[in-house]
Amino acid sequence: MPASLRKYIGDIQQSLAELEDFARGKSLADYLADTQLRRAVEREFIIIGEVMSRIIHKYPETRTRIDHARKIANFRHFLVHEYDEVDDDLVWDVVTRSAPVLKAQIDAWTAELDRP
Repeated sequence: MPASLRKYIGDIQQSLAELEDFARGKSLADYLADTQLRRAVEREFIIIGEVMSRIIHKYPETRTRIDHARKIANFRHFLVHEYDEVDDDLVWDVVTRSAPVLKAQIDAWTAELDRP
């Protein structure tokens, strides 16, 4: 695996681990009541989206390895530039439903790339 791809994937894995930690034992109501938690979650999604944008450009196979890779990158743009229109219910849904799917795809890709 190229060193830059390894670093990018590692950054996504780290952010996904942070999201998992943030969500553990929390509900949507907890998320809505905690501004600091919402900001921390958004920050991790901004990192994931930025990294996804970079690897889409450098490694075109990303689009076949990661479902909705472009949508993931665009989510970052939305969080940064349309911050006043963020739907917290949607973000929490992404944390609880979509992030685990992305984690599984990233882990599978990593395992495949690490095979001799």
